[in-house]
Amino acid sequence: RLDGETLFNLQDTESLQAVADPVFNPVSIDYAAGSGEQIIIEGENFLNVLQEDYNITVNGQPCTDLSITDTRIFCTPPDSLDSQAGSTAAVMVQIGDGVPVVIGDINISLNLIIIIVPVVVGGFLILLAILITVIICCVCGYVRRKSKRVELERLKDKVTHEKEKEDLHQQVENVVSQ
Repeated sequence: RLDGETLFNLQDTESLQAVADPVFNPVSIDYAAGSGEQIIIEGENFLNVLQEDYNITVNGQPCTDLSITDTRIFCTPPDSLDSQAGSTAAVMVQIGDGVPVVIGDINISLNLIIIIVPVVVGGFLILLAILITVIICCVCGYVRRKSKRVELERLKDKVTHEKEKEDLHQQVENVVSQ
């Protein structure tokens, strides 16, 4: 007994087995905000504790999607890190009801892909819109010029036809007057 609580029932000592406690290597992780990447915590003897007994937090917020091997723990940091670019967040581990222990830091950097991709796509769309506008203007100008040429040809044909008509009328008058 310790502090009035029974820690173990030692009546069946044949099935009792001592295992090594998990050992956590110090953590210093570079994390790109908004990347959704998992962080990796390394050490040993992680499988000596049930997965549900691990509580891993970053800046007091729980990590999700916990996956454990004997030497690594993988988890997804909380979404709240995405708004904390340029800062550092404490990584803490608590096993069961034990005392939470800080095992290191995450350095949160700005994920340039989140910024660059929309800028590039937006720039491309603007260039595409300008190109389409230029093409439409060129096509409209060509159609307008072509339309004017056709109209001019019609006028020339009409003038020529009127001239021929006038010439024919003149010839008829000449023949009649003779």
